[in-house]
Amino acid sequence: MLLEDARHFFRHVDFFTRHGQSGMRKLLLTGPPGTGKTSILMALAAELGRDMAVVLAGEDKDVVLTCAKAAAQRRPCIVMVEEMDMLVRPSSAALGFLDGTDTPRNPAGTYLIATTNYPRRIDRRILKRPGRIDRVIAVGALRSRAAAAVASGLLPADVSLPPAELGKALDRTTPAEIREIVATAIRLCVPQPGQDAPPPLDIAMIERARSSLKHMIATAEELADDTPEEREDLHGRLGPLDDDLPF
Repeated sequence: MLLEDARHFFRHVDFFTRHGQSGMRKLLLTGPPGTGKTSILMALAAELGRDMAVVLAGEDKDVVLTCAKAAAQRRPCIVMVEEMDMLVRPSSAALGFLDGTDTPRNPAGTYLIATTNYPRRIDRRILKRPGRIDRVIAVGALRSRAAAAVASGLLPADVSLPPAELGKALDRTTPAEIREIVATAIRLCVPQPGQDAPPPLDIAMIERARSSLKHMIATAEELADDTPEEREDLHGRLGPLDDDLPF
């Protein structure tokens, strides 16, 4: 979807500049961590970077400076930035830049892609006004067929699991979660001392690994001690830690 949008923009960039428009298209990729937003950006850069400049910007000022340079050189350019700060706390200058009123006009086209793990933090003045962000693409957890395809590429070469059952076991997981689930399943299948034979890496083992990951995440959230109040609460519920006990 993103590749098609980018190609359409650069093929028809005159449509985006014919009435004095800036020649910039702005997209936002949203989705929870681990869904592959960065990987999608890298894949797009690999596909289109042979024909135009692709810049990974670290800060808002880098974005603005890159767009200005591309416009001055009339050069087609793709600008990528993760967790773009101006989308969360936009100044009047940032809003003008996104509107196009203060955007350097690039007749060759500037394609800006921002990503965020937390779309609810985006300032409503940006999301609610067409033109400041042209298109929002949601990148969510994978459904069964796609999840099975990702997992199959991570399994050992000598392991083949039924795609339908594998997809059912991994439905609505992210690529990062699938990678960890498969790694955990492989680790669980390592022969242990005294075992006649290691357990097989089958669907049941994949389900067990997914359950283990879910438990680990839940435990990490439960044991969060980000504030003094949370630390006091954990101390009261769990008792003294090792460092509190007398030697």
